[in-house]
Amino acid sequence: MASWLKAAEDLFEVVDRRAKLVVSELADEQSQPSGTLYFWQEIQPRKKKQNEKNGQDNLDLERVEGENISSEKDNDGALMPEASSTVKKLHDDKRDSLSEKLLDQLDEAQGLLKSAISIGPSKEARLARVCAGLSSRLQEYRSENAQLEELLVKERERSNSYEASIKQLQKDLSLSRIEANKIESSMGDALAAKNAEIETLAGSMDALRKQASAAEAKLASLQANMDAVMRGRELTETRMIQALREELAVAERRAEEERIAHNATKMAAVEREVELEHRAVEASNALARMQRSADDSISRAMDLEHKVALLEVECGSLNQELQDMEARVRRGQKKSSEEANQILQAQAWQEEVERARQGQRDAESKLSSLDAEMQKMRVEMAGMRRDAEHYSRHEHMELEKRYRELTDLLYQKQTQLEAMASEKAAAQYQLEKEASRLREVQIEAERSRVARRPLPSWEDDTDLKSLDPLPLHHRHMAGASMQLQRAAKLLDSGAVRATRFLWRYPVARVLLLLYLVFVHLFLMYLLHRLQRRDGLRSREKEIRIMV
Repeated sequence: MASWLKAAEDLFEVVDRRAKLVVSELADEQSQPSGTLYFWQEIQPRKKKQNEKNGQDNLDLERVEGENISSEKDNDGALMPEASSTVKKLHDDKRDSLSEKLLDQLDEAQGLLKSAISIGPSKEARLARVCAGLSSRLQEYRSENAQLEELLVKERERSNSYEASIKQLQKDLSLSRIEANKIESSMGDALAAKNAEIETLAGSMDALRKQASAAEAKLASLQANMDAVMRGRELTETRMIQALREELAVAERRAEEERIAHNATKMAAVEREVELEHRAVEASNALARMQRSADDSISRAMDLEHKVALLEVECGSLNQELQDMEARVRRGQKKSSEEANQILQAQAWQEEVERARQGQRDAESKLSSLDAEMQKMRVEMAGMRRDAEHYSRHEHMELEKRYRELTDLLYQKQTQLEAMASEKAAAQYQLEKEASRLREVQIEAERSRVARRPLPSWEDDTDLKSLDPLPLHHRHMAGASMQLQRAAKLLDSGAVRATRFLWRYPVARVLLLLYLVFVHLFLMYLLHRLQRRDGLRSREKEIRIMV
């Protein structure tokens, strides 16, 4: 509304100046200024009144717009955009129509001036027409002015309602400013506390830098020591490995020689056993043959005894017959030749009996000698078996003992190698941990440098921004870091023992892996829950601050 009124006022002033120039020129040329003077006497007071009204309206509107602008800065002017949009539309429409009409009037006035200069006699008629047109246009302006006054009344009513809302908004603005002052004071206190914390953090960062430099020096010395230790350990490991390899080669050679000797003795024992078995088989065969021969000789002896018994019976009968025959010979000497033959036969039979007895005695002597030889061979076989068993057991026990000693030595060397490998892994883990700790210290130092940079100065109150509070897990990091360091030291001290234990028992490895996975998941769940709670609390605080 104010911009439209200003544009209309400017246009009226331009028209007034143009009309005054035209009237002054016409007054100089002619002496008939009654119509125009009356017209301008009638228009000028109205214009002044209208200008005063427009000025008052402009002041009111400027005041309303200033209050609206101040209320828009506080985000509480939701009604003004609608009124300003309607007023701007009316202003644009009226301004376009008035600007077109006034431009037409100016063109006509300029044409009249040019024609007045060029044409002299028709000036009065044209001035009359111009005055008539101006009077008709004045009536139109009056009607438009009435409409504008009605619109102005409506706008004033709206402005009154807007003023009431603006007053309410001003009250809200004062309250919000009071709250803003309180917030500013609290923010100042918070900034002071934060500055104090930053100073303490800067001091702690200086101390951490010193510790980092000392840690770097220690790390360099530890690195040098570790390099020397690693070189010495590698040398000792190579020497020990070489010595172990040599001992292992010697032990392998000894084991091979002993294995060869054992195989040779085993083969000799097998051959001796085979030979003894052959001898035993031969002895058993000989014994069987001797037994058969003894049985044959016994059967023969029995036959011979039977024959001897028969011969004895026959001899007895022959003796009886011989006695009878001798008696007969004594009785008579006629039958002497027959008796001589019978005596020869009896002597032959006695010789045969003697031979049979001698053969029986020889067979009995041979049988006794064979029994003695068999008993002797049995004793020898039992002794040979005992010797073979004793020799084989003794050799086998010695070989088993040497094999056990070699296996124990190899197991001991293997355990030594595993212990050295675990110590090497623990040393590498310690070195990596020190390097990671140094990197963390460097990162913390860089963060402290970034945090100690000068904060930007805020010129306006609207530039103040609320700082989000640190989460709880970040607040507790300072105290938790010491506990973590202690826990890390304890873990370092127990790492070597744990690795030794885990190298020997694979089931413990699986159980430890499952336990670590469970602990890791549980800690992740706890951290996620704490972060969620911190996020909810920070949102509630932000909502309270905004309210």
